[in-house]
Parts: sequence; structure tokens; C-alpha cells
Amino acid sequence: MANRRTTLEKRLQDLDWQIKFAKNQIFYNEEKRLRHTEQLQEFRDRAIKELNGLNQD
Repeated sequence: MANRRTTLEKRLQDLDWQIKFAKNQIFYNEEKRLRHTEQLQEFRDRAIKELNGLNQD
């Protein structure tokens, strides 16, 4: 019975670690996606400004 308890405790620790890792990975990917989206928005804004400048000429 003690062996089974040790096995279950170890498995629980492994699952806790995997959950923590998955949450961190999701957060990292979301941050990366947000940075990429912001970058694309900046490129779009610059292109619009440049186009507006050309239209005024």
C-alpha cells in the first residue's frame, strides 16, 4: 500500500509540473502572438502614413 501511495504522489507531482508547464507555454505563445500582432499593426500604420504622404504629392 505504501508503494502505491508513493507512486500516486509521484504521478501527482508530475501532473502538477505538466500543468504548470502547459500554462506557462500558453502564456508564452499568447505573448508572442500579441507582440506579432502589434508588429503587424505598426507596419500597417506606417504603410498607411506613407501612402497618405504619396497621395498628398
